[in-house]
Amino acid sequence: MNTNTNMNTNTNTAPLESSITKKILKWLNEQPKCYAEKTFGGSYGSAGKPDINGCFQGKAFQLEVKRPGGKATKLQKITLSKWREAGAIAEIVTSLDEVKNIIENIKHTIQTTESYRKRLEEIDIMLDSGNRE
Repeated sequence: MNTNTNMNTNTNTAPLESSITKKILKWLNEQPKCYAEKTFGGSYGSAGKPDINGCFQGKAFQLEVKRPGGKATKLQKITLSKWREAGAIAEIVTSLDEVKNIIENIKHTIQTTESYRKRLEEIDIMLDSGNRE
């Protein structure tokens, strides 16, 4: 006879959203030229607000943190869409690794943009010197 009175057979060991958020915030705020803070929605603030508001090297980002398998609400998706339309990076994340990938993509975009800008400056200099002859 089973004497276990715990009827909960759910063995889901996914971390809590709050612990994922804490890990993400800690890591983000350790990165150079990065600042991130926890935002509060629902009864503490505006409903649908992303969990993390931040900026990395001049690029704004908004992150909605969910447990693995968790789903964003319709309002959260609409809010993230508005942030994207305004030019921010706005994503639903379930782990620190996903956030690290987002930051790496921002770094790559910044490096590519800087390389492109330098090349355009070199072309402008060459064109200017050619017009002076």
